[in-house]
Formats: sequence, C-alpha cells, structure tokens
Amino acid sequence: MRLLGLSQLIQLPATAMLAGDRVLGLRSELARLSPINGAIVRVLGGASVIVLVASGALVATYPHDAIWTSLGRALLSFLGAFWTARFGLQLYYGRFWPLRVRRWHYFLCIVFFLQGPGYLLVRFASPS
Repeated sequence: MRLLGLSQLIQLPATAMLAGDRVLGLRSELARLSPINGAIVRVLGGASVIVLVASGALVATYPHDAIWTSLGRALLSFLGAFWTARFGLQLYYGRFWPLRVRRWHYFLCIVFFLQGPGYLLVRFASPS
C-alpha cells in the first residue's frame, strides 16, 4: 500500500522532465500561448500535480486508514479508477509520442498500469 502511494511521487520529476525541451518540449509550446492562457495551463497543471502527489502521500502515510475506513476505501476506489483511466489515455495518445522519446511513453504505461489495478485490487480485496 505504501509503495502505491509513494509511486505517485513520480509525478514531480516526470512532469518536470516531460515539460522540458529534451522530451516533449512542453515548455516551448506553452511559450507560444498568450500570457493568460499560458498561466492558466501552468496553474492547472501545477494544481493537478500537487493533488496527485498529496493523495499519494496520504495513502503512503496512512495505509491502515486507507484500507479500513470508508473514506479511505473511497479514496482507493477513486485513485484506482483515475489511474486506470490515465493508463487508457496513455495508450491512446502513445501513437503521437515522437519515436526518439517513446521509451518514456512505455515507462508511463507501466507505471499507470500498476497504479490503477493496484489500487483497485487493494480496495476490493480488503475487508469492507
């Protein structure tokens, strides 16, 4: 359980790496947006990373509560559904990744595949 929660901390370096010009060039793409649109994308992206890291930190810090309380089981259900959907989106958009960095796409597929079903397995295998 702790490992699943800790796995969400990957969001910080992965987002920074993907945003850099060496992988997907997101930073240079954002620079082409108007200042307000660029700010909106940065704020929403940053908020998403913070929420994902924080929810993973909660699961890693309180694994017993995640398994044994109704709120914890709801969080596990949400995270399981979220990461399973994220895996599906990663598969779909994988064809658009440049070949030179496709290995990062496969890495993310593995991570999301382990996270989604992992959370769901813990959620539904644990006593209610």
